[in-house]
Amino acid sequence: MNQEIHPGAPDAQEVRTTRLLMRPFTEEEIEAVIDGVSLDHFATGFPIPESVDQLKDIAQAGGFFFTETMYSPLACVELASGQVIGSTGFAAAPIDGALEVVGFLAPASRRHGYGAEGLAALTTLAFEDPEVSTIRASVPEDNEHIEELLEKAGFSKVDSVGPEAEYRINR
Repeated sequence: MNQEIHPGAPDAQEVRTTRLLMRPFTEEEIEAVIDGVSLDHFATGFPIPESVDQLKDIAQAGGFFFTETMYSPLACVELASGQVIGSTGFAAAPIDGALEVVGFLAPASRRHGYGAEGLAALTTLAFEDPEVSTIRASVPEDNEHIEELLEKAGFSKVDSVGPEAEYRINR
């Protein structure tokens, strides 16, 4: 598919931080993750179930959102090793001015500051779009460290229905 079919969708891009490169997944990587296969450049423990679910949802949505817009899932590549340590990005294009940010790291890569680093870069990227006024994040129960990460990044907990806590940050 091409950009003309979905006018106005920002192009996919790489997001670089001090220690991470967040880039669109290749089609080969998407297929491997969906199939639960670890490629040579995947870190130990990746893919994780949440990344498999994220990429399956994108695959079912259609090819355009695989790799061609900023709403595509992004591979989190640790710059020091060149390995894919997780997946991140936005759950979909903005709805009523809101984007949902998602991120999942392989167990060995957690609690090393990658989440905070990636979240800050994605928040900046999201707010570059003048139509985005809010960024949301949903947190499953018993994930206090993720809730703390979001609060440190300026997100606030809001009332939600269901088992997940919801956090938001406004422009």
